[in-house]
Amino acid sequence: MSENINREYKDSVFCLLFNDKARLIELYNALFDTDYDMETPLDIDTIEDVFFVNMKNDIAFTIDNQYIVFTEHQSTVNPNMPLRELVYFTSVMQKKIDTRKLYGSSLVKIPRPEFVVFYNGAQDMPSYWELRLEDSYLGRLLTGEKSALNLTVKVYNINKEKDGAILRKSRSMKGYSELIDRIKQRAAEGDLTREAINDAVASCIEDGILPDFLEKNAPEVVGMLYKRFSDEEIRELYINDGYDMGFEKGLKDGLEQGIEQGIERGIEQGLTRGAQVTKHEMAAAMKADGMDHALIEKYTGLSPEEIEEL
Repeated sequence: MSENINREYKDSVFCLLFNDKARLIELYNALFDTDYDMETPLDIDTIEDVFFVNMKNDIAFTIDNQYIVFTEHQSTVNPNMPLRELVYFTSVMQKKIDTRKLYGSSLVKIPRPEFVVFYNGAQDMPSYWELRLEDSYLGRLLTGEKSALNLTVKVYNINKEKDGAILRKSRSMKGYSELIDRIKQRAAEGDLTREAINDAVASCIEDGILPDFLEKNAPEVVGMLYKRFSDEEIRELYINDGYDMGFEKGLKDGLEQGIEQGIERGIEQGLTRGAQVTKHEMAAAMKADGMDHALIEKYTGLSPEEIEEL
C-alpha cells in the first residue's frame, strides 16, 4: 500500500474509516464480487482542491494495478456527480501517468475506472440508481447514436432501513450505516449535542459495531459527526423548510398569474418567485432564532444590509 496517505483527507468519518487498505479491499470485494486479499497491491489516490479549496474527492484508490475506484459519500442527492467525477479522474490521471508519453507511438495503458457514490441522506431514494454524464449534455443524441464521452456513477443507498446488498456484503459499511442511523435517531428526538453523539458512539462500541475503529478514534469521530449534523440541521431547518414555504407561495401566485397561458408556465413562474421569497423568509426565521448574521449571510446569500432590514 502506498505510504503517502495525506492525513488531511480525514475530515469526515467516512474518509477516516475507509482510508485504510483492509477496509478498501473489503469494500471493493463487496462492490464487484471479487476475492482480493491483503496481498493485493493498493494505492490511495485521493486528491483535494480540484475545484475549490473546500471541495475534494473523498476516497480514490487503485487496486491490483488494474482498477481505479473513485468513491464519494453524499448526504444530499447531487445530479452533477458524473461531471465532478470526470474532473477528478482527469486530475488523478495527470498525476499517475507521464503525459509526455501521450504524444508517443505506444499506447498508454491506464487503470479501468469505476465511480461510486454512497448516499445516506434524508430524502427517500431507491437502494441503487445510476447517474450518467450524457444527461448533462445540451445537444440531443440522434436515434441510435452513442455519446462520444460518457461516464456512469453507481449510487448505493446505505441508509439502514434500505438494507441494500452493499450493507450485507461489507461489514465496515454496515457498521458505518448503523452508527449514522443511531445519531439520526437522536437528532429526530431533538437531542443533537456532543454528549448525545458520544453516547451513540459508545453504544456502537458496546454492541460490537466498529469497536476497534471507534475506540481508537472516538474523540475525532464525535467532533466530525457533531460538525456534520449541526451543519445539516441548519440546512434542513432553514434552507429546505424555507424553500418549501417560498415554493408553495410562489407556486400559488404563479399559477394564478399564468392560468390563461397554461399550468406549466404558471408552475415555472411559481418556482421563480418561490426562490425569491424563500431567501428572505428563511433569513427572517434564522434571525428570529438569534443566529449569527454571518451564518445567515452564508446560507441565504443575502447581504448584511438586507439582513439588517428584516
